[in-house]
Amino acid sequence: MSNEEKEGNSFALLTLSVLLFLGVIALYALEYPFLSNTLQIGRLVKSSVTMCFSFVIVILIIGYTTRSLSLDSISFHILFSLFFLAISPYLASVSNRKLMQKKPYAASYEFKEQKGYNTKLYSGAKSHYNTYWIVLNKDERAFTFRTNTALPKNPNFGSKVRLVMNRGFWGFDYFDGESWEFM
Repeated sequence: MSNEEKEGNSFALLTLSVLLFLGVIALYALEYPFLSNTLQIGRLVKSSVTMCFSFVIVILIIGYTTRSLSLDSISFHILFSLFFLAISPYLASVSNRKLMQKKPYAASYEFKEQKGYNTKLYSGAKSHYNTYWIVLNKDERAFTFRTNTALPKNPNFGSKVRLVMNRGFWGFDYFDGESWEFM
């Protein structure tokens, strides 16, 4: 392989890695409202990365020992392995949400506080919020959920709140961000 071909391959690999990186950022930006409302999200992320890492290692070992993968393209294989590792929590979250088969259930929490934020760029009015974070307690643990709706009234600390939770395909419960009320 000549130097010009190597430089061309390096440039193509660099361009591909930048495009993949931007794509991963875009996917996570779209999935963030659901990731932030998933209970035990850390366990979901750890499990998905561990499973993907194991799968990638097995595929690479099998590919290189059977000589179906060439050592000349190892940088390409590493790039796609890192891409799959980076995207595995996204895929786990989407599949947990989209493949759910059980009916939603109600869960009650104690209200602690709500904070509003304006997440739109160039929205004009600074006093109008479009994203709210509700902080709730249950069994001496604090939970924070993202929602798009403001409080219907001015509640007291400790008021009961009912959220409609969904049991995901992988067993991780999540809040849809819309179905909640004070009891």
